[in-house]
Amino acid sequence: MNLKDYLRGSRDLSLNVSLVVPALVLYQAGVWFLGPDIRNGAHLLLQELFLLLGSLGTMILEGLLVAFAVVCVIDACKKYDHVLSRLGYLVLECLVYGAMLGPLVLLLRFPMMHLEVMHLEVGGVFAVAPPGSPLQDIFEKAARAMGAGVYEELFFRLLLMSALYHVILDLLRQARWVAATVALAVSSLVFSLCHQNPEHFHFYTLAGVVLGLLFYFRGFAAAVYTHAFYNLLVFFR
Repeated sequence: MNLKDYLRGSRDLSLNVSLVVPALVLYQAGVWFLGPDIRNGAHLLLQELFLLLGSLGTMILEGLLVAFAVVCVIDACKKYDHVLSRLGYLVLECLVYGAMLGPLVLLLRFPMMHLEVMHLEVGGVFAVAPPGSPLQDIFEKAARAMGAGVYEELFFRLLLMSALYHVILDLLRQARWVAATVALAVSSLVFSLCHQNPEHFHFYTLAGVVLGLLFYFRGFAAAVYTHAFYNLLVFFR
């Protein structure tokens, strides 16, 4: 598989969802084995929305996610070869993006800051639960990181940013660049506001912009794994 083949499926939803399935499985395993306290905030928000349908709302959400993932995996396997190889390349690509995310955002905000200050600032953004046994601690941090990557990118980029983009482009008949810019800006602001951390509002907003650009140009899966790997790098700093 050459670079052209690898990049060809960047905007294909079924392929992107298929590549995200391992991250979702790891997160869901964490919820099953470690309890509901590790659930991501965006996951809880989606559950609350589905609970409006009644007591079976959570089961409906989980069932829809599983069914959608299965359909996407079947479709992706029909259209693309070497899906597992793509996942391997994507992991390597997003490890680089994840390592660059924090310093890049802080460079955009404070161009003259030293790297040592950036490291301290990035390290203070996320709070991690007190550790249990070493293996459990590693598993919990990995599950939390993957949950944030999957559900926050699902909610803020795949749903919110995409919906805004298509409303502005198709219904309001604005230019593509206008739709993309407004959707990126609004989704990034909402992403930052939902983290409820005024001290790091600018950091989260700029991080949302970077993740939104990754989503737009490289696809949903790239945004998910970059977000998750950045969290992992901070958790294990």
